[in-house]
Amino acid sequence: MITNAMTVILLATITFILVSIVLRSFTNGITPTPTSLKVKQEVIRVAEAYNPSTIADFGAGWGTMAIAFSKEFPTATVYAYETSLIPFLYMKGMIRLRGYRNIVVIRKDFFTASPEQFDLIYCYLFTRAMRELSITLSTYRGVVISNTFSLPGVTPYSSVQVSSWNITTPIYIYREQKGNLNIDKIVYE
Repeated sequence: MITNAMTVILLATITFILVSIVLRSFTNGITPTPTSLKVKQEVIRVAEAYNPSTIADFGAGWGTMAIAFSKEFPTATVYAYETSLIPFLYMKGMIRLRGYRNIVVIRKDFFTASPEQFDLIYCYLFTRAMRELSITLSTYRGVVISNTFSLPGVTPYSSVQVSSWNITTPIYIYREQKGNLNIDKIVYE
């Protein structure tokens, strides 16, 4: 039987989790949203063509893509960046529990990372972060795969449309063209 004290502790824990996610979502501008299975499979298929040895998941959330990269590229090192405490702790726990040794979980803003250290960068962000990221990646020479949101002012090398849950999700692939990611001009609307 659950005691009153246990009920209060459980409710306080649930409240803390919800408030933490809502507050961090407000400051980040997006909620930690898992990548759908079909999109995840397509991202992995695209990434296979590049055989990356260092992969960054910018805004890793619950870790679904970091884990998928880890499974598909067991000799690669996957760096999962997440600032929201609850998804970070969940991801760290799941990775430890499942024994993924090639994932480095980092509770830090990915804008503090040097993009040049990664062969491939995956992101599922939002418009404002993509604007900032397009500037950060202006001299980057690797591959960027973006789920749903494009890099403003950057021409993708290619894109793929994935149908899932009665919606179509675009995946944008950027790679070095003429010395950088082929930035035409940064345009803010």
